[in-house]
Amino acid sequence: MAYEHSIMPTPHTPSSAVHRALHKLGSDIHDARRRRRLTMAVVAERAFTSRATLQRVEEGDPSVSFGIDAAVLHALGFLDRLADLAEAA
Repeated sequence: MAYEHSIMPTPHTPSSAVHRALHKLGSDIHDARRRRRLTMAVVAERAFTSRATLQRVEEGDPSVSFGIDAAVLHALGFLDRLADLAEAA
């Protein structure tokens, strides 16, 4: 009889370094939005997300998908920087 093994996802607990980086990213996004005098509603709409999710991005919530973070960065005009982030050069 073949051994059946169901693969269950394991919970991911980000390290404190990841938490700090996400918190800084969220804080920087918040500051960039405020400097541009954009409301949360406007940025959320431009990023095709909800205001509540944008708030979680600005708080550095690690459970927000990277795709949402990227959409928010795009809404603020920072997508080109993201595209170069892991460039090998």
